[in-house]
Amino acid sequence: MKQIYNWASKQVHTKYATPIFALLSFIEGFFFVPLTALFVLYGIEKPKHSFFFATLAIIITVIGGIIGYLIGHCTWHYCGHWINLFISSEKLDNFIVTYKANQNWTIFLFTLFPFPFKAITIACGFFRLPLLKLLVVSLIGRSIRFYSLAIATFYFGQTFSRIINEYFYMILSAGIAAFGIFFWVIS
Repeated sequence: MKQIYNWASKQVHTKYATPIFALLSFIEGFFFVPLTALFVLYGIEKPKHSFFFATLAIIITVIGGIIGYLIGHCTWHYCGHWINLFISSEKLDNFIVTYKANQNWTIFLFTLFPFPFKAITIACGFFRLPLLKLLVVSLIGRSIRFYSLAIATFYFGQTFSRIINEYFYMILSAGIAAFGIFFWVIS
C-alpha cells in the first residue's frame, strides 16, 4: 500500500492526477488502496478541488463496490460450502440473520470509519445481502466521510494532514472498537 501511495503522491500535479485518483477509487471497492490518505493528500495539494475529489471518491468507490459485491457473491457460490467445515450451519445462519437485521447500520459504520471498504462490499456479496441497500447506504456513509474530509482539507490543510498522520491508527482503532461493541450489543 505504501508503494501505491508513494507513486500516486508523485502524480498529484500531473495531468493524470484525476484519472489516477478515479482508478484508485474504483479499485478501493474491492482491493486494498489507502484512499483516505490519498484523498487527504490530493485535498491538501489541491484544496480548491477538495469537493470535486470527494464527489469522485464517493461515486467511483461505490461503483467499485459492485465488483467487491460480485467477488463475495461468487466466493459464496463456489466456496461457501467449505465454511461448514469450520462453523456449524446453525451458527452461520444465526450470524447471517443478525447481519441482515443490522445491515444498514453495519454498512453505514463501515463506510463512515477508515475501515477497508472492500471488507463490507465482499461480505455483503458473500452473505447475499441486497446490492441496492449496499449501494444506497454506502453512498450516504461515504458522502458524510469524504465531504467531512473535504471540509477539513479545504479549511485546515496542513494542520489536518498532521493530525491524520499522527492519529490515524488511533482513529482506526476507535472505529474497530466501536464496531466490536456494536456487534457485541446486537448479538
